[in-house]
Amino acid sequence: MPYLIEKEGHCFDDTFPGRVVHFFGTGPWRLEEMINASQHHTEIETAWRESTGVFIATALSDNKFTSCGTKAIIKIWCQHDPATGTDNPKYLANVDDAPGSLGRDEFRNLQELIDHEVRSAPCFAEGLWDYQSDDMPFPGFQINYLVEEFLPGENLNNFFQDYSLAQREKIRVAFKKAIADITRIGMTLGDRAPRNVLYDSQSEQWCVRK
Repeated sequence: MPYLIEKEGHCFDDTFPGRVVHFFGTGPWRLEEMINASQHHTEIETAWRESTGVFIATALSDNKFTSCGTKAIIKIWCQHDPATGTDNPKYLANVDDAPGSLGRDEFRNLQELIDHEVRSAPCFAEGLWDYQSDDMPFPGFQINYLVEEFLPGENLNNFFQDYSLAQREKIRVAFKKAIADITRIGMTLGDRAPRNVLYDSQSEQWCVRK
């Protein structure tokens, strides 16, 4: 379903850093710095809105899943009060294109990459689907979480042009290897924009963010 993305109007305020999210498998993580946030919505009769935020997170002392380090990335999909004005916060809970479905799709895709030991994928990912508590922006409406390994590297979206021609060619070769690794298991990287991948110059390897 087509949807619009807006950088303004997201619901992530200064109460989110410091919150603790308890995942069933990987344990508790504390949200730290927010590194990106946006709002997206549809423009149809059953319109919905949700905010997506990306946070750096740290493992708490009772987190037993630190084999990939004590830092992680947590992505959050937070449903807004629907534009339709319905008073039923769970009215879209089982619809494929409901709020949070992008998160579920992202989790399934990452898990498939991990299961097939694709080198550009994080070493773990876990999803948590829940409803917002009373101290959140829209109590009773959906909030979905995805925790994954904190991957090394940098986003080249803004300064790829600053590299020398030789460095750019090395980066392109690494990118082709990463794409080949993904396509060999029958998957495709739908959005190959630089914002969706990280390049680690130490290992000369690309890492997939979604």
